[in-house]
Amino acid sequence: MVDRRWNLVLANSAAEVFFDGVAPALLEPPVNMMRLGLHPDGFAPRLLNLDQVRGFLLPRPARQAQRTGDPWLGGLHAELVSYGAPDPPEPLDPADIALPIRIRHRGTEGPS
Repeated sequence: MVDRRWNLVLANSAAEVFFDGVAPALLEPPVNMMRLGLHPDGFAPRLLNLDQVRGFLLPRPARQAQRTGDPWLGGLHAELVSYGAPDPPEPLDPADIALPIRIRHRGTEGPS
């Protein structure tokens, strides 16, 4: 479970897949799951569909920042955009509530 700023609040053992092999600094509390997922030293190198995941996730903190006026979320969005290609991927339909995440974990590739 994450809070409104995407900081990890509660996790079970399945979350260890996301933590495996990431830079220790990204695991210092509060662990921000957006940062962890999209940072080049985080989970991103193991995402087989990174562009699709970025396109799905990036609009969310931007919309939240706009709706709430929270400058922290705006800063998070700018940081996340800086991790990728100069042209952010096309956003998916905002009505989509789920996206398959294809990962590489301990020599195995597949959906999460």
